[in-house]
Amino acid sequence: MVRFNARASFALFLVLFGYMVWLTLAFSPIAFFERDGLGMRDTGTFLPYLLSTDNPFRSVVVGIMAHIEGPLQYVFINLYCYLIGDLLPLDPATMAFPNAVFALATCIMVFILCRKLISVRVAYCTVLAFALFPWLGFTMRQPWYFNLFSCMLQIATFYCYIRHVTDLDRQSFRILAPTLVATYLLNCLDWPPFLICLLFFCSLYLRRKITALLWNPFNLIPIGTVLVMGVWSTAVTAKHGLWGLIQSRFLYPFWRAYQGSMSNNLSDFVDLTLFAWGPQLLLALTGACIYLWRDRKSANYPDLTRSFLDTMCVWLFMTGITVAIGSRSPSYLYVVAVPSAVLAGIALSHIRSLLLLIPVLVLMAGFQITYNMKEDHLWGFKSDTRARILAAACYLVEQRPDLLTGSRTPFVTAFEGEAAVQYARPATRSIRIPTHLDIPYGARDGDSAPHPFRFALEEYGRKEFTRPWIIMSTDVLHQPSRSFGLRLLDDPDISWMARFPDSNGETIYLGEYTPGTSRPANQAPSMDVPSLSRRWLRHYDRLRFLSHNLQYINHF
Repeated sequence: MVRFNARASFALFLVLFGYMVWLTLAFSPIAFFERDGLGMRDTGTFLPYLLSTDNPFRSVVVGIMAHIEGPLQYVFINLYCYLIGDLLPLDPATMAFPNAVFALATCIMVFILCRKLISVRVAYCTVLAFALFPWLGFTMRQPWYFNLFSCMLQIATFYCYIRHVTDLDRQSFRILAPTLVATYLLNCLDWPPFLICLLFFCSLYLRRKITALLWNPFNLIPIGTVLVMGVWSTAVTAKHGLWGLIQSRFLYPFWRAYQGSMSNNLSDFVDLTLFAWGPQLLLALTGACIYLWRDRKSANYPDLTRSFLDTMCVWLFMTGITVAIGSRSPSYLYVVAVPSAVLAGIALSHIRSLLLLIPVLVLMAGFQITYNMKEDHLWGFKSDTRARILAAACYLVEQRPDLLTGSRTPFVTAFEGEAAVQYARPATRSIRIPTHLDIPYGARDGDSAPHPFRFALEEYGRKEFTRPWIIMSTDVLHQPSRSFGLRLLDDPDISWMARFPDSNGETIYLGEYTPGTSRPANQAPSMDVPSLSRRWLRHYDRLRFLSHNLQYINHF
């Protein structure tokens, strides 16, 4: 039997936290280059802007309630950026760091709960199963927090309800249990399966004390939360119709699951189950079988433990199938992370020999690290720091601020060109060039050489923008739009004024639309990317600069 040792447990959690921090920050790029990551980071810069509006209270409330991933994340990400945004650059590493803290907090809560209900050995094994999830490394590197918020709140809610019904005289848990349910509703998209499983657990064990649960006056807290969400959903639906209803907290989880199931394919399913879920899926299924066909029939577990593990099995099978079919992102495995970790912990606890257990844990860690090395599903270290994005933004701010005024319109290519412009904070919205319209570029109206840039202007009806400028990144050349990018670089009406080559051969080009005159892309001056990117991180990647012109940027 494994006994609890405070020093050993402290050492374990310290090592795990160091490992999680390394997994979160290692090989991290210095710039966001995808729409979701940059948009979520910039969502955290909105607090100063909202407070400066004519009606700051209304602006803040609308911003909080309208956030796509729930009010709690919006509040946290804005407070976090507000507190550290002028001290540290708001780069991917800075934005991802809180996830390592939330992952550690989840591990600690998992240990406390499993130690109380099952055993110390299972508690240690469950912690390791959760910490070595392949999806966890990927998720911790993201600039959003609702995934690990959810895991932490799920465990904390179960623990508080168990403490509440096993010690009805403790006022603290009588308050905390319903308060955590209310908090959970303000953050998490996966409330339907979690609340179903929580009710299932209550029906199995807590039915004897259902009166104490139902007549708890602090249940008014989650009831009030639901009423507020209902009022907000009604208002949004009245204003925006069906789309407003879909975006409400009540329907949005089902809409996301439907969207995922419609766009999912076999490769996504394989990547999610075999790689992102990884060995823990096999261990969780093994642990469920061990419990259901052997341990549950024995007298080793009391009613409370059996009810909890029954709930974990129902949660795993009900939610696991849904998330495997209805999700394309590995980060959404948080929905099934808690039951997977608990049941995988049971399977690991049955490996009695350290000579077998240690290699299994090393294999799990290696699998996790290897999965974390993947970039766009290609194996390899993330050596591309995307410094060119910051260099282009710094050049625009310092040497061509005239391009960022409201009288000039940026035309961008996704994704790095678009990111560079958003970093620079222009006083107008950028227009994304439809690079996916590569095929229609044929002769039109008798022209033997159609003009791709003008075609983009005409296609989107943007003729009123008389002074456009353009920023293009060579990531366009690696997509099906390659021929579009090559023709844009050779456009006879574009003068390329600067190029920002990175160490790995990728480049961002900056040009102006000048009909009748041109400068070839290969003749544009080459800028000092390392120097400009360092200057950006020191002076501009701070809240005091990034909180400008927020009404024109992509955010959530």
